[in-house]
Amino acid sequence: MANAAKNKHLQELILDDQGIKNIHFFNGRILTAEDLKTEQNTNRQQREQLGQAIGTGIVNGLKVDLVADGSDGSPPVVAVKAGLALNRKGQAVALSADVELALARQQEPLPVEAGLFGECSPPKTGAIPRDRGAYILIATPTSGFRELAPARGFSDGKVISCNSRYAVEGVKFRLEELKITELTKLSQATRKEILELMTKSDMASLSKLRNWLAHICFGTEEMNEFLRDPFARIGSKSPYTSYGAINALHASGQLTDCDMPLALLYWTPTGIQFLDMWSVRRPLTPVGEKNAFASLIDEHRLAVRQAMLQQFQDQIADLAPPNSTLGTKTAQIYFRYLPSVGIIPLAEETRISDAQATRFFNGMTYRSPVFVNATRLEKLLRESLGYPPIDIQSGEMVWLYRVREYKMAIDFANSDTLSQLYLVFASGHLSYIGDAQYDLAHWNYGNYAI
Repeated sequence: MANAAKNKHLQELILDDQGIKNIHFFNGRILTAEDLKTEQNTNRQQREQLGQAIGTGIVNGLKVDLVADGSDGSPPVVAVKAGLALNRKGQAVALSADVELALARQQEPLPVEAGLFGECSPPKTGAIPRDRGAYILIATPTSGFRELAPARGFSDGKVISCNSRYAVEGVKFRLEELKITELTKLSQATRKEILELMTKSDMASLSKLRNWLAHICFGTEEMNEFLRDPFARIGSKSPYTSYGAINALHASGQLTDCDMPLALLYWTPTGIQFLDMWSVRRPLTPVGEKNAFASLIDEHRLAVRQAMLQQFQDQIADLAPPNSTLGTKTAQIYFRYLPSVGIIPLAEETRISDAQATRFFNGMTYRSPVFVNATRLEKLLRESLGYPPIDIQSGEMVWLYRVREYKMAIDFANSDTLSQLYLVFASGHLSYIGDAQYDLAHWNYGNYAI
């Protein structure tokens, strides 16, 4: 319950008893260790206020890679790059050096903390994976004692004991389970299909599960429901003031404002099947008002759209490693949603046949690929951040584009300098960029108005 408002007057000093306390220094004052701790806490709280003003998210680094999937029965291992993030409290989540983290299933005893982040206590122990499930890798700021310093008596100055010299800031990791059955904002049909995918182990099912879990974190289904009925209310409140699985975990208490999500893992008895960073990773973004309509235009929404593109491109890179192609893989089988604009690698591209270029979109509605100049792609990508992802089941049309510069480079290059061909797709809701343009077309690589 919010604190009751206090009656105040203009020009009256309003001093909050719970506000930040600054030590008042004056000559003759005896300083104690308690005073110095108060001053340290004051500085820390002021830095956190600044951090809250900047926003929350990843500043740099903290990228997560799967080193060992645990299929041999040993604990899976992930590598986390050094980096910096700011959590919702404005606290720095800083990892000063790369680490390899063993995801042991057994529970380890918690170490004693130095208490620099007392507002994040009591420490959460996280989930211990026992069976198949989706888990979020969480980083949280922590602190511990290092080295020793002598403690002397006041009367004779002799050393009477030792205590810790430093309280060092650091980070710790844990896992939290993403329980699909407890995400009440998802439709029953979505929960059923996700749980069905979790019973399968083939590559196509795992790929679709990865993509769908990512969009559950993005809140794609919830935002679509909001646009269908923006004035929906539960009691007097909109159910869409927050969206996505990460916010749902905050609401349930599994995550706190001290936590920073780094990656999503799908773990089965045979090991980790995939790791997806961009499902939960977000760039540093100011925290906006908790308002359903503001969620359509605030910077967090822009960050989510950027993450959608990054998530798709990372997944495509896993399905088609460098110098390879997607082969016979199709969007309908391997994905549930596509970003409003994306790029896929191609094995072959000719003007005579579109079969290779369009294979990924089999079963979907699309327009045959046309050439565009590379100079138009940046604008297309930026414009795409204002559009929702492509629902593969919707039947809506997508534009397909070949990039003229890369095709020309391949056509006129020596065989030992060939580049990877690629195709750009875009939601049919975006402006078409394949129009004929006088004096900008190139012979055999241009589009012509009829």
